Amino acid sequence: MSRQLEAIFELRGACRAGAFVFPGRGRTGHLVDARKFLPILRKLSGVHFTHHDLRRTFITIAEGIDIPYYALKRLVNHSMSGDVTAGYIVPDVERLRAPMQRISDEIERLCRLRSSQ
Repeated sequence: MSRQLEAIFELRGACRAGAFVFPGRGRTGHLVDARKFLPILRKLSGVHFTHHDLRRTFITIAEGIDIPYYALKRLVNHSMSGDVTAGYIVPDVERLRAPMQRISDEIERLCRLRSSQ
């Protein structure tokens, strides 16, 4: 988890009223499916996008700052099966922290660039 995501969770946690960081109105009491919020976010942002556009942007940014291929595959939870080389890699979540932080820092940098224009 990056510093940016940790800050978001801290803000959500500070203003929550119940047991869940992302409460929901259903029988579970927590958010189950975020897709229903997409139209609201599109309207508020003025940008038409899909969940896959968010994944595509994340992956493109990561590739643009030279995040290693197998780290990127693990960060986006893509299958490693069928890849002989990947089968020899022993996964370690700690090794994903630095690449995730670099990606988050780059997203933050790009947002600052965009807002200053």
